[in-house]
Amino acid sequence: MNPLEILASRLVGTWRCVLVSDEAEFSFFRILEDLRYVGIFSQVPPNPRHPYVDMRLWASLESDSVLRLKLRQRSEGWTRDVHFDGDILVLGHTEKPKEGETEPRKIVWRCHRLTDEEFPEWFEAEFSKAMARPWL
Repeated sequence: MNPLEILASRLVGTWRCVLVSDEAEFSFFRILEDLRYVGIFSQVPPNPRHPYVDMRLWASLESDSVLRLKLRQRSEGWTRDVHFDGDILVLGHTEKPKEGETEPRKIVWRCHRLTDEEFPEWFEAEFSKAMARPWL
């Protein structure tokens, strides 16, 4: 396998992802073998009728360190830096400085692959609902 195929195979799975700058902010997502991404997030503020929201994205590797994510298969989307630190998946990007700021801000997420025991009880039902809708 070439380096991109190896990286793609390592991405496949279900992950818990934590924002490094605020560890209280986390999400769960699954990357499928065709690199589609399905993220499941708690509603903020909480909504008792619909406690979770999903994000479904098309993904592709542009290099061994750049992952492109798209809402629609034929859209341009955006990129994330991607690499592994051992078994930890590290995703990041640099935001342009906001008004009044002089330096760009690096946003980093560290993600670990979930074991069967770590899956939240609601994840599979929410994942199935997300997958049932047509992909654009």
